[in-house]
Amino acid sequence: LGGNSQTLFLACVSPSDTNASETLSTLQYANRARNIRNAPTRNVDTTALELQRLRALANVLKCELIKHRFGGHSLPLSTDPELERNEDSSSDEIGFVDDSLLLREDVASYMHLIDEKVAVVGG
Repeated sequence: LGGNSQTLFLACVSPSDTNASETLSTLQYANRARNIRNAPTRNVDTTALELQRLRALANVLKCELIKHRFGGHSLPLSTDPELERNEDSSSDEIGFVDDSLLLREDVASYMHLIDEKVAVVGG
């Protein structure tokens, strides 16, 4: 009476006086069975979940590598905090690369080299 499924309990009782004790016993058992409560859980394949997490991590790290190598991020020349706040903060978002950067030919060839290296190392 458990797990991630629904259970049907059919209690057969008799209106006869001769079967009164058996009917009472059946109804008591049915009441106990009705009061059973389970916490259903989602069936999750932990291997697939870990694989999905690792692929997302690899994608984020790949984006960060491309930003670091081709983004041309440098420290601001001024130390004025007001000027730093006005700069585009979307380039600092982790795991995202500007689309214009991805369209560059040198970036595309570098990504192709990374994929080839992963294929060689991965077997």
